[in-house]
Amino acid sequence: MMKLKSFLKKPLFLLYLLWIATACNDKNDPNMIWDIYPTIIYISVEDTQGNSLLDPKVEGNILENGIKIIYQGKTYEKDSLYDGLSRAYLARFYGIKTDSLVSGLHVLSIGEFAGDKNYKNEEITIDWNDGSKDIIAFDSELSWKNKKPSVKRTLYLNGKKTENNPILIVK
Repeated sequence: MMKLKSFLKKPLFLLYLLWIATACNDKNDPNMIWDIYPTIIYISVEDTQGNSLLDPKVEGNILENGIKIIYQGKTYEKDSLYDGLSRAYLARFYGIKTDSLVSGLHVLSIGEFAGDKNYKNEEITIDWNDGSKDIIAFDSELSWKNKKPSVKRTLYLNGKKTENNPILIVK
């Protein structure tokens, strides 16, 4: 009886191994849907002493100064298009809004720009409503490597490439 049980276990074990080997493979399913994270530009604004001018607790902050952006000929006032979060993950352009990063840093957020679209020198003008302006530009290039998406993004502040993210502007 012991030999019979052992004999029956081997085929079941081999069948199980075969199932495991074929269930998990590295081949990309041609029907795979990729969600490419959208491009979002974060901007930190500080005074010369290093105080965040976007923090509501900081005296002299610029939150109510009428900050706006001009993008593709249209003007977007800060927080005017933001309508809350959604569980759907399609890039939704909200213009410019105030935001806080996980670190607690107060920033301006510009976006969202579709992650699956290529952008080259896409310009956004920030009008600080104090007579000064800054120009943010970005490149976003989506390519496929080994059937997986790869995105390269580059940010520019007033024509100069910047590695800072968020982009730091001192006023």
